[in-house]
Parts: sequence; C-alpha cells; structure tokens
Amino acid sequence: EFFTSTIQMAGIKPLIMDYDGLALLNSFRFFHKKQEDIISILNIGHKISNLVVAENKSGFILIRDIPFAGKNITQTVSSDKNILSEEAEIFAKKKENKEEMKKIISSDISELLLEVKTSMEYFRTRTEKLPQTLFITGGCSLFPGLSETLEKEINIKTCLWNPLEELDLKEIMLPVDIKNKGVLFAVSLGLVLREIR
Repeated sequence: EFFTSTIQMAGIKPLIMDYDGLALLNSFRFFHKKQEDIISILNIGHKISNLVVAENKSGFILIRDIPFAGKNITQTVSSDKNILSEEAEIFAKKKENKEEMKKIISSDISELLLEVKTSMEYFRTRTEKLPQTLFITGGCSLFPGLSETLEKEINIKTCLWNPLEELDLKEIMLPVDIKNKGVLFAVSLGLVLREIR
C-alpha cells in the first residue's frame, strides 16, 4: 500500500508489482537448467533475507522474508573489530579473512539458522519432502565461510547460485565483471522475466 501510493504520488501508474520471493522463483525456474524436485533458495541481502522453498511442478510454495541479513553480520564484524561499518563490509568480503569470518558467522547467524530450519520443517510437514540443495544468492552470500556454515548447521548441501553463469554468453554480450556479480541480480532478473498480463 505504502509503495503503491508513493509511486502514484510521483505521477507514475504502476502496471505490475511483484514480491521478491516470487521474483527469485521466476528467475531460478528460467535460468537453472537442472530440474530440481524441490527448489530452495536463500537470497541474503543487506537488510532482509528471502527464503523460497517450492515444489517445482506448480505445487506448494513457501516464501519467507527473514529480518536477518548481511547488515547484521557487518554490525557484528564492526563491533568485534572496532571498525566502521564500511570497513567491516570490506573486511567481511575479503577471502583472506575467511577463517575469521567463519567464526564470526557461526556465532552470529543463529537467528537466520532458526528461521531457515523452522521453514524447512514446516515445508516438510506440508509436503513430506525436503530439498536436496539450498541455493544461496544475494550480495551477502559472498561472505567467506557463509555457505559452509549454512550447510553444516542445516544439514543440506549449500551452493552459491549465480543466475548469469547459466546464460549462454555466446549470444549475449555481457561483461565478465557483471557475469561474476550475478548473485546481485537474482531478484532483478526475476522481475524482468515477469509477464504483464
């Protein structure tokens, strides 16, 4: 409601509005070539993480917005290292800090883990199925050690998902640096794929 009225006050008539979780699902279904019986995606943004768990063939879909994301991890790094948030974000993404980040992440993401585990259990009670793989995406999915910590704690194989790596780049002229940062565009690509009906 707030977003719609704000857009209309700016003199723009919205033709379509979408939800990040559904955009993620659209993006995954379009770009991911391997068929998954159960689709499971965790988009770890700056302020919010979006979790999607869905049966691939128009079955049950669970979408959750989790109020724990990269900002929380960055704040912990900032506090632990006594540095500014901007410096903490740079520190968190450096590969040479992977071991230290693993320790910080494993001590800091209990809220995210609880939400993901609870959601997976709810999905299992509704469908009697669990995903084989959790695909993580979003800017904060690049934090060193995050994927490994998630996999260990939720006991599901975890993979970084970059939708642009699944494009045939012979037909599309896409700069390599953009392709390498494809985890940043999973939601945006899903929005672009949405059809106006």
